[in-house]
Amino acid sequence: MLYLNPKSRKIVEAKDEFLIKMRGFVLKQVEKQNEGSTELKKKIEDNLKIILIGLPDELICIDKKLKAEKSYNPELVKKIFRYDLFTNKTKRYSAYHLAEALDINTCTYCNRNYTTTVFTDKKEGKTTRPQFDHYFSKKDYPLLALSFFNLIPCCSICNLIKGRKQMRLCKHLHPYIDNSEKEFKFSYRLSTENKAGLKMKIKSAKYSKAENTIEDLKLEVVYNSNISELDDLIKLRRYFSDRYLSILGDNLLKGIDISKEEMYRIVFGAEYKPEKFLQRPFSKFKKDILTELGIIED
Repeated sequence: MLYLNPKSRKIVEAKDEFLIKMRGFVLKQVEKQNEGSTELKKKIEDNLKIILIGLPDELICIDKKLKAEKSYNPELVKKIFRYDLFTNKTKRYSAYHLAEALDINTCTYCNRNYTTTVFTDKKEGKTTRPQFDHYFSKKDYPLLALSFFNLIPCCSICNLIKGRKQMRLCKHLHPYIDNSEKEFKFSYRLSTENKAGLKMKIKSAKYSKAENTIEDLKLEVVYNSNISELDDLIKLRRYFSDRYLSILGDNLLKGIDISKEEMYRIVFGAEYKPEKFLQRPFSKFKKDILTELGIIED
């Protein structure tokens, strides 16, 4: 799981737009409900800003607070916070607009698959976007079905694996809270389980939030389905020595004005800086393995 900096300009702007657009959307749904408690509707309206853009710990608090009210009705809440309507591609603001504003190119959970958003209003146009996982399950927390910090952009595989697993802030990493780049590290060992003779490992502190998250998202399992990526890096070390980038820079690219970061991106097809890992698949994995092999310095 990679970090989404909630203070970055892109995310702040996406959050501000989300609040403006979704406030009207939710209030419209409230007006449509002729049945149900007027008291609950009023409490939703009064706490709507927190529900929509509150930080994860605030979301848990407001959910607990409203569930404790005698007027709380989960069926009414589900009718108000309609995630199914939010995911429809229409001319109004939708999940596609949020995905486009966030501009997350790879899965936040695994960093293996591209999740680039392609969006057009034309009926004949094709669209694609990341899926949004509900960190706190929308079935168990219907009040949070349209909460900005509860919508995690991810790939379909991770969304399926995560499912309705109960995520807790005290036991699991949250991408908008935990800058976890140093909390876990990709590694490998020899193995007889496949033809490559290798197995990927993800190291983290015992009983840590990182370990719990890695296990519940089955990240070791999914990464071992891409064992060829590891095999290629090991062969690179074997055939071209640990001075690969230096050799390129001193010979093939001599006299060419190119930065170390740009050379790294072109050669390995990944980003070097942690804050850019989400721009290209396998960036965290490749940096950890290349460092372990001695091809680059940490």
